[in-house]
Amino acid sequence: MKRAALCHRKKMRTSPLCRVIVMVSAMNGLASWCPAENVIPVGNRTCLFLDDHFIAEQSGVKRTWHQGKPRPDIAIEEQEPWENWPTLWGSCFYDPKYKVYRMYYQTTLQPSGEPGISFRDNLCYAESKDAKTWVRPRLGLVDFNGSKDNNILISYAGPPGVMIDPLATDPTERLNLFTYFLKPQPLSNGQHGYCRLQSEDGIHWSFVGQVEFPVFAKEEESGFVDLFPIMWDDIRQCYLGNFRAMSTHSVGELASADGKTKNVRRRAVGITRSDHPLKGWSPSTLILKADGQDDQRAARLGKDPNKSDWAELYAMPMFTYGNHYFGMITVFELGDGKDGNGGGDLQLAYSNDGDNWRRTPERKTAVEHSTDSAGLFPNFAQFNPPLDMGDEIWIFYSENNGTHGIYPFEKSDGRIRAAVWRKDGFVSLDCAETGALTTKPLKLEGKTLRVNFKTQADGAIRVAVLDQQGKPLPGFDLNDCDPLQGDSVSQPLVWKNKSDIASLKGKAIRLRFELSKCQLWSFHFAP
Repeated sequence: MKRAALCHRKKMRTSPLCRVIVMVSAMNGLASWCPAENVIPVGNRTCLFLDDHFIAEQSGVKRTWHQGKPRPDIAIEEQEPWENWPTLWGSCFYDPKYKVYRMYYQTTLQPSGEPGISFRDNLCYAESKDAKTWVRPRLGLVDFNGSKDNNILISYAGPPGVMIDPLATDPTERLNLFTYFLKPQPLSNGQHGYCRLQSEDGIHWSFVGQVEFPVFAKEEESGFVDLFPIMWDDIRQCYLGNFRAMSTHSVGELASADGKTKNVRRRAVGITRSDHPLKGWSPSTLILKADGQDDQRAARLGKDPNKSDWAELYAMPMFTYGNHYFGMITVFELGDGKDGNGGGDLQLAYSNDGDNWRRTPERKTAVEHSTDSAGLFPNFAQFNPPLDMGDEIWIFYSENNGTHGIYPFEKSDGRIRAAVWRKDGFVSLDCAETGALTTKPLKLEGKTLRVNFKTQADGAIRVAVLDQQGKPLPGFDLNDCDPLQGDSVSQPLVWKNKSDIASLKGKAIRLRFELSKCQLWSFHFAP
């Protein structure tokens, strides 16, 4: 729904009610709003400042997007003959039942050794007790060059999208694996294509069925049937799929130096939902596609002025984070129109509702380039939400010297490692001197208000709780608030020696932040 206009807009200034609110708010030193403004239900989920979704007014602050920092430790690198082109075009998550971190990654070999199949994808498995030191168990499941002494889980299949299924009632079905079988084999029940498997221990899998592909909202956006990361949307309580679409922006008319154009269909991002992981998918809708800014970046790879350079959004695994959605876009760049010409990127996208998606303003690479990986760049990221590592969040990703593989598949020196952010640390509001912000009306659940922040030695943050019209609630004024100082990812607010705000549950309230020399990352109402 379209939110109501703010009272200070010119077209609303003649409203008697708004004039009263402006006068009252002015006397309280606060901003002015119309009471009909929509209330945002935030519950007890984290609220980030990705854009102005939660903000009614602000001053003295600057929004900063933060890149992940590569961990110095490499989790997986090419060591064995079956590990050529190791990529985290796969999954990494913590399994609480076995108290182990699981990683499912993909390697690629060419030629495949199989008639009619140009390459061999191996789904490999590694595990860790601390997400720092990873071991490759010898699984004894798949023959490679006459031996099963390897960590290959499945061969001639990929990518491995593994997740804990929250709807599973049978322990043997608690883990889902979605993967595309390049050829029929016993584990795929003789099927070829995109299938779902299930497991209790994460190693031994049984076939469930083939995924029924959705129709596309626009027929011209269809065309791919092989790469579909599926996740659990715990905000809407359904399955969310990235069913790759083909973009329709002039089918990619690209001008070359000789004035000619070349038509290409580009990979793009489409999403669909279902209450069942195998069927019932809604029509897939294209939400993001490459544009001129992406093409301009890809042009650095071109060597032939008579050939075109362009970019595609290869895929975008998604995850929920608090009240938000994130996507990790693999940007596929083609110099001189060549597949695997050495270019690509890993970028963030986000959404506040799961339907309307945006890319970060500067389109920075999501993860800083590691200093020990000359010639390599981030290209794929895990299909799962970030790992909660206390005051940090980790996302495992792969870095390589190409996005889509190098033909022929030469030794890639690829590796998989973790990128580290501060908890909730994708974006911050930075206040160099003094600033303030007031939220839109929020409906909360919880007993305490907690804030993720960092101040300079002489900086501070105070917060007031206001009613929907902007009037401070008794006992929750700025003067009642103990200042927040220091550095904390989850510090409770205290007013007059109390932090309990349970009495506000279900009511429409606003938050007024007064800021001084600080960074503000997030807030949430904790149970």
